[in-house]
Amino acid sequence: METNFNSQNVNGGEGKHSIWRIIPAVIYSPVKAFEDYNKNPKLLFPIILVVILTGLFAAATTEYSAKLQYEIMQTSTVLPPAALEQMKSDYENPNYLKAGLFGAGFGLIPGLLAALVAWGVGTFFFGGTTKFTRVWGVSLLIGVIGLLASFVIKWPLMAASGSAQASIGFAAFFHNLGITSIFYLFLLYIDAIAIWLIILSGLAYSVVFGISRGKGMATSIITTLILVITMIGLQVIGMSFAGIELSWF
Repeated sequence: METNFNSQNVNGGEGKHSIWRIIPAVIYSPVKAFEDYNKNPKLLFPIILVVILTGLFAAATTEYSAKLQYEIMQTSTVLPPAALEQMKSDYENPNYLKAGLFGAGFGLIPGLLAALVAWGVGTFFFGGTTKFTRVWGVSLLIGVIGLLASFVIKWPLMAASGSAQASIGFAAFFHNLGITSIFYLFLLYIDAIAIWLIILSGLAYSVVFGISRGKGMATSIITTLILVITMIGLQVIGMSFAGIELSWF
């Protein structure tokens, strides 16, 4: 049965292939969960969950994100003082609704891009065969798990430290390098949650593509590196145009 958009998708389906059963199973029995999902893939319910959770997380962390942006832009050599004052006001008086709506509006983009890259890598480099919607589907499931983990782990760390740079990875040992260090940016992306999601993605890709676990893991690692390098590259370009001095370390 191929991916469909019907009323069952909203309530999660029925029986052992229900999305309600599959999502928690991704945590304690990921291979079985992905096999069950692959037999009866659904998109609408995971899409709704990702949009809602992304919006909530963006709203919950907007104060810390806005503060980090302000701290970065303080070193800008081209930003007008009025713009800097506005950024300061944004983090001192966060608009939670605006941040939530913005996060929800763009919440699907990271998973969609990850699925596109993974579909290309798995198909053309490792000989896998599957429909794009199946790859996107497992990417959505893993996205839900990642967002839940961020709520449970990263959000409390941000609240305790008052910083969006709170990390449960190697970045915590290199905090003195600062956000203008490219090496530090890379470490921020590859924390413990990210590594867990890379492993889950590798297992998922091996199932949906019908390839070995080694090839599935390779697909996941390559996809992650492409996306992280792309995101860092965009950040570097943006900060360079803002007149912010960057360093490799």
